[in-house]
Amino acid sequence: CVIVPSRPLLAAPDFEQAVGEDIAHAKLSVHIIGKKYGWIPENAESSMVHLQTEIASRRGGDPGFKRLIWVPHGLTTEDDRQRKFIDYARSDPVIQNSAEFLEGTLEELKEAVEKELTRIRNPAPAATIVRKHGPPRIYLIHDRADADAVAPISDFLFSEGFEPIHPLKSP
Repeated sequence: CVIVPSRPLLAAPDFEQAVGEDIAHAKLSVHIIGKKYGWIPENAESSMVHLQTEIASRRGGDPGFKRLIWVPHGLTTEDDRQRKFIDYARSDPVIQNSAEFLEGTLEELKEAVEKELTRIRNPAPAATIVRKHGPPRIYLIHDRADADAVAPISDFLFSEGFEPIHPLKSP
């Protein structure tokens, strides 16, 4: 499994283009939404996680691509921007298109990811997946502040033969 992005997004000259290129090659994107709104790229008005969620939603009609949007059960935030983003992710039909919105425990997220990984590994007989190189990649979308919380998910994906890719590698 290859996890994207393969380069630091904070240093990308065009954040949206860099994310779009990575998502174009993914079979699954996992959007982890925490209590902080997070970094806002230069010349943008939305956080990195917010933008990544919107960019991934553009592949909503692609049957070879699945999105999981996860919010921890009982999450509270004092940040009005983050509260609005969570409400948007819960209810916007464009964001919801071909996405599964999960609000639950970390274990429930792991189960959902494992289910999707099984689906990717064992596609329906009529489907044929051709990989040019390397293991399947999964793009984990999260804020840098949540990197420690995401580490177990990334480790799990790697141990299952996938290559997790994180959006934030720069300080």
